[in-house]
Amino acid sequence: GQRLTGRIGEKHIDETIQIAKIESDIVLFHKPVGYVCSKFDAHNKTIYRLLGDQYKNYYYIGRLDKESRGLVMLTNDPAIVHKYEHPRQKVTKEYIVTVHVKGDFIQRLLDGTKDEKLADTRKFVAPTSKATLDKNLQYLFVRWLLVDDDGKLAKKDNKQCDLLKAVSIEPINTLTKELKNLGIDTLTPRNNVHTYRIILDSGKKRHIRRLFSAVWGEVLDLIRVRIGEYMLDDLRQEESRKG
Repeated sequence: GQRLTGRIGEKHIDETIQIAKIESDIVLFHKPVGYVCSKFDAHNKTIYRLLGDQYKNYYYIGRLDKESRGLVMLTNDPAIVHKYEHPRQKVTKEYIVTVHVKGDFIQRLLDGTKDEKLADTRKFVAPTSKATLDKNLQYLFVRWLLVDDDGKLAKKDNKQCDLLKAVSIEPINTLTKELKNLGIDTLTPRNNVHTYRIILDSGKKRHIRRLFSAVWGEVLDLIRVRIGEYMLDDLRQEESRKG
């Protein structure tokens, strides 16, 4: 309702400001490996190459790194971005992760984060079943770890470290239709390779990869299957649909 007056070159402006009403739109997109979540990247292909011009002004929700695949949300409404992205909202995101974990990573976890105030190792690891830690690596639940940018356990005074948290990390032991649709055709542990279902309610840079790197693990495949109430379901790679 405010009045705007001014001049641009020879053109005079004398208008009443009207706020345009945006019809909120949510789009679900299955990002493939090899693309980055960015409007512009001089060195990498971005998801907008696949999305088309109709979504060039949409914001993305839930950044995935170049090596990861799965669900990315897009919207034309900044309020929706805030609802799903702001840390205070604690929106959960769910991942299927195949990881190579060396047998000695239990000791790495038990060593904690070299932080005196968090020296109680029970804050870092706890079995998710009655199985003992030394017999069943796949039953570990990683609570949180202080990890630096290089994916190594850090001391508290390291300014580059992040407190990486996970709501849950649980082994997947049953091959389902969902997993087959994602290209996962076996769950048989082989050469210390395991598949986990991981839920986060926060998202730091390369969160899951750094978390496993801190315990001498290597993520082989990372797929996001859920953001909040929105599921990837049977959406194929490079395809999108309205949320």
